[in-house]
Amino acid sequence: IGSDEEVLVHYHPHIGDEGFEATLLEETPLQESTTPQATSALKPPEPPRDKITLSKDVDIRVTAVQGRGFQVRKRRFGKKDDIPDVYLKIRMNSFNKEEFPCWKTATIKDDTTPQWNEYKDFRRVNRGKATIHVDAYEDNRIKDDYIGGANLPVDQLMQKGTLEVELQDESTLTKTWVTL
Repeated sequence: IGSDEEVLVHYHPHIGDEGFEATLLEETPLQESTTPQATSALKPPEPPRDKITLSKDVDIRVTAVQGRGFQVRKRRFGKKDDIPDVYLKIRMNSFNKEEFPCWKTATIKDDTTPQWNEYKDFRRVNRGKATIHVDAYEDNRIKDDYIGGANLPVDQLMQKGTLEVELQDESTLTKTWVTL
């Protein structure tokens, strides 16, 4: 790698420490070595460590882990209480040309602490600008009820690994939590 060239680095956090993948943006011709030990061997030059630039575009895996605090609705005398049937809609807001589809989790029936443990991979996400928007709904026969939503910066999620956020309905906190 020459001193005027850049390396594009992709980080795959779900792979762990081995999740770095580097791609050379320009090809570097091999240079002839001038050292006495290998006068006829061809070697690529050593990369100057201070000249490597890292891209903010990363591939990430977002996991909808669990929720807590979903409320049982009390019904009139003689009727069974309504234990929520909860699902999430998760959307990546990338603030660039790439559009990411909305992702819907499975509906967890009759549970105030649903466990989804579902994931979706997103490719080439701008880690510094992108946010994840999550909305929780109660599944009903006629019309689903909106429970609340939250926005998480991708950079913050990548730094922490897992985040629990309280959902809001407009500007009111709902005392309902989701872990991603």
